Amino acid sequence: MVDFNSTPDHNGTIDVNPGGDVILDVVGYHGSSILIRVSSKALSQASPVFNAMFSSKFGGVNLGSKPVEFPEDNLGPLTLLLKIIQGRVDPSLEQLGFGTSRNLAHCDDELNKFQGLAIVSNKYFCGRTISKWAASCFGYLINGTTNSGALARAALLAYASGSPQAF
Repeated sequence: MVDFNSTPDHNGTIDVNPGGDVILDVVGYHGSSILIRVSSKALSQASPVFNAMFSSKFGGVNLGSKPVEFPEDNLGPLTLLLKIIQGRVDPSLEQLGFGTSRNLAHCDDELNKFQGLAIVSNKYFCGRTISKWAASCFGYLINGTTNSGALARAALLAYASGSPQAF
């Protein structure tokens, strides 16, 4: 199952990229702060928004100083986006939490999280970055379902990831 809300280590940090050079401070569901270690280079390559954030030309973040605050993003979808960008998620059925069933009607919780992923990837202009990952998910999920609500949320992720052909 995809670990949308990874467990922090003993230092209170989720090491999405243990060799990362920047720590993000993301507000959790209950207002608590979670620290996430990532590579600024990977984020900069994935998104023009992250590139501007970490670029010195635009008065960017001073890497290695205090954590970069992300007070407005949902922890689960942002963590998944960061894992995809850093190459830490495999889109297999088991990891996605769908078991071996292709019945999307019973996957509301996971699909809601993918809807959140679509929103956060659109916010940071990195839909194309997650497009291959999203397309792999659709290959497993959309065959044979007739649940319109599930298909609508899957279509949102396909659209946001720039891969409508996958849908």
